[in-house]
Amino acid sequence: MAAGVGLRGLGHTFGNGHAVLRDIELDVPPGEIVAILGPSGCGKSTLLRLVAGLEAPAAGKVLVDGRAVRGIDERCAVVFQEPRLLPWRDLAGNVALGLPKGTGRVDGDRIVRHWLDVVGLAGFHGHRPRQVSGGMAQRAALARAPARQPGVLLLDEPFAALDALTRLRMQDLLADVQRGAGTTVLLVTHDVDEALHLADRVVLLGSSPPDAGATVLTVLDVPHPRPRDRAHPEWAGLDPLMAQSQVDAGSKLVYRNPAFNSYGFLNAREGFLTEHPDLAQKVIDAYERARAWVAAHPAEAVQLLAADAKLTPEVASVVLKERTETAISPVPGAEQRAVLERILPTLVRESQVRSETEARSALDSLFEPRFAEKARASS
Repeated sequence: MAAGVGLRGLGHTFGNGHAVLRDIELDVPPGEIVAILGPSGCGKSTLLRLVAGLEAPAAGKVLVDGRAVRGIDERCAVVFQEPRLLPWRDLAGNVALGLPKGTGRVDGDRIVRHWLDVVGLAGFHGHRPRQVSGGMAQRAALARAPARQPGVLLLDEPFAALDALTRLRMQDLLADVQRGAGTTVLLVTHDVDEALHLADRVVLLGSSPPDAGATVLTVLDVPHPRPRDRAHPEWAGLDPLMAQSQVDAGSKLVYRNPAFNSYGFLNAREGFLTEHPDLAQKVIDAYERARAWVAAHPAEAVQLLAADAKLTPEVASVVLKERTETAISPVPGAEQRAVLERILPTLVRESQVRSETEARSALDSLFEPRFAEKARASS
């Protein structure tokens, strides 16, 4: 049964005295999906650990269904970035680890089989983790969480390591699982599209000054009810939310996703510039501040991009060098495409993309000439 979550003055400090979270106030009603966005290191994962009872807060408290969390809380289930399956157990055995205490064998087998079937692993119940793909292993991890019938499902970037197509499928699968279980969901992600596709609300964490500890900067209500169709025209109405989240999050976030060009999300809807000129200008300003910051802090920028976008340091260095030292127009177009094409060999060599052909196909989908024309006209 879905459980509500309440965060009351929540704060946390690491052992070295570093403040990571402060004054977090948030209410999540039962059955709601809330996505948590924010720059790397701002405490998103720590927040999930506090809700799950894996760590005790330094200040404030966590409430699940109105009762304080004290220690590991069986009302919560966690899905991490990696599957964390036991290699000596088959997939069914791994999912069975999530069953509530006291579950009988017959009921347990039925529950395990049900959730493995829901995530598309019918016929793979007896396979060991080494015998299935990474995406299939992550699906097994996703099945394990609702098997314990939690009131709250906590997801810590569960799809970050998957390829783009598998990630989209897993997002839809998560939506199906949530509808079937009816559980409350807190989802940590760096992917704005993922947050807008899945969540009822998006919570943006950040800190100012940087060493003050992160708190809630903005809570965005996603206007269209779930489930959402990415191809539906109403998706265009979410662009302002995407843009505002970029501006609110701070300029360092703009390099978080190597799959986008500088103003990538804007060219999904060419009307954005004319319909929201003030907000579009704020986004462009944020990108330009980031460009200047990266140029002034190259070593720190490489570390930030490598950690945030799951790149090797070599790839991160090449990406930042091309995007900050090359004198090109900030408007998406042929010049920016040429920069990304120069990066492709490094991406292929470092196994960051499957093939150069696949990467070039992705580039074709990123650039819309009509957007570039409108962007130039507005500058």
